[in-house]
Amino acid sequence: MIFNLKDIILLSFNIAFLFSFFNIVPAYPIFVVLGITFLMLYVYIPEKLEFSRTNKFFFVLGFFYLFSAMISGVKPIGFFSYKNFRYDSNFYITYMPLFLPFLNEHFKSGINYKRLLIKIYSFISFITLLLTLSFLLKHPIGGVEEDTGIYHYLFKAHNAAGGYYLMISLFGLFLFFEKKSFFYGFLFVSNAAALYFTKSRGSLLAFLWVMGLLIIDFLFKNKKLKKAYYILTIIGSILIIGGAYYLSKEHGVYNLQPTNAEVFDLNNPNRTANISDRLFVLWPRAIDDFLRSPLFGIGFTRYNDLPYRFIGIEHVFMINTSTVLFSDAHAHNSFLHILAETGIIGFIFLILLLKELFFIAKKIPDKFFSQYVYYSIFAIIISGLTEHRIYTPAQVMPFTIILEIIIYIYYNQIYVEDEINEK
Repeated sequence: MIFNLKDIILLSFNIAFLFSFFNIVPAYPIFVVLGITFLMLYVYIPEKLEFSRTNKFFFVLGFFYLFSAMISGVKPIGFFSYKNFRYDSNFYITYMPLFLPFLNEHFKSGINYKRLLIKIYSFISFITLLLTLSFLLKHPIGGVEEDTGIYHYLFKAHNAAGGYYLMISLFGLFLFFEKKSFFYGFLFVSNAAALYFTKSRGSLLAFLWVMGLLIIDFLFKNKKLKKAYYILTIIGSILIIGGAYYLSKEHGVYNLQPTNAEVFDLNNPNRTANISDRLFVLWPRAIDDFLRSPLFGIGFTRYNDLPYRFIGIEHVFMINTSTVLFSDAHAHNSFLHILAETGIIGFIFLILLLKELFFIAKKIPDKFFSQYVYYSIFAIIISGLTEHRIYTPAQVMPFTIILEIIIYIYYNQIYVEDEINEK
């Protein structure tokens, strides 16, 4: 078997995927270490490193977020703390694989990485099945909310578990489409059941939305119907968010003043209050932040730093200079959260990020991988409407790990051939 440095890197990603089914003990430092390892490679073998367009984009976006945080008063030592990466800046951990450049030396591996990924998926699915059985037999392994019966599996929060099993379920669905075997169909159903038992409404909504898109794509194959599906989703989201903001602002449902220091615990078993806090406090607060500073937002990581202390020119550019607090008290909507913290410029970067992911999906020559990546992006987008999921490690990091493995396998087809055609 031919074994080289690329194999070591790819195997490390596969191992990371293997241990992605829990976050009770955080595995995020693994990716920081991996990133540092690549920094060392810059010094020792710079001629073998290839920076793709994806790498360049993520470096620009990463520096933009760093700059946004610094000008709002986040000290460098604080920005690079573990708590910051764990909560406010988990973008860097979640997308760490896509920051890493490609090793372009001759690569002929004896390992079938697609087959290895499928084996790891099967192992994770088996562990998940055992966990589900423990829950159904009233002897759950992992976290359970006694009042609601919500199962966290091996995650700290049920939404984290839901986001994870959303992505695993989609992996299993497209694997079933390719293999067409009872075994892989059973694994898909098992993971979809795990998604259901997490009772993560945002994840279930995203799953159902993607199922609707699949029906349109595979059964109707109608581009006009697909376009209408997108438009109705966008209009519906705007109407719900806009209506909630109007009720909060005009009728004083909650206190939206900058001095309001309320931070809500959305893991509260009261599910109705959970929804109302999103609709009438967290989303309107994000919109208010955006309207105060529409160009660059109030500062990356600064949404949850209450009470607000703004300086600048209102409705042009203001930053929040209050005490820096690292927590997961985000806006529970990725689009509003990013608008609040980084404004229109940051939102444009978000659109470009999603566009880059779709670019990769369409360039992948393997149908299974291409479909998984393509529809997973939509799942991330839709779940981002009710949670800050686009940058959440539990949901998106397994996806970026798999995506980086795919990029290594098909680098030439994704990037090099495209560059040659452009010339």
